[in-house]
Amino acid sequence: MALKSMSVAKLKDLMGQVDAAIAEKVGARRRELEAQLSELAHHDPRGTRGNGARGSVAPKYRNPKDPSQTWAGRGLQPYWVRDALKSGKKLA
Repeated sequence: MALKSMSVAKLKDLMGQVDAAIAEKVGARRRELEAQLSELAHHDPRGTRGNGARGSVAPKYRNPKDPSQTWAGRGLQPYWVRDALKSGKKLA
């Protein structure tokens, strides 16, 4: 193509066609990649969706002063556990 000999209107038309072709190819590739990603998400080896959420567990520790207060050993320690550890007691 002799771009130098083309008129401005033809060059703009050609540029529009090139932009449309690029957008079409990019969209097609994006759809392919999204389909592959969706397929990979269904084959999670851990059996979860990867959100990191865990189920609830039975409590391991009870407050001796108030047995209704429990702690499973996950997350932040409750104040009664922290106070007992500071006073020299052990978790066991």
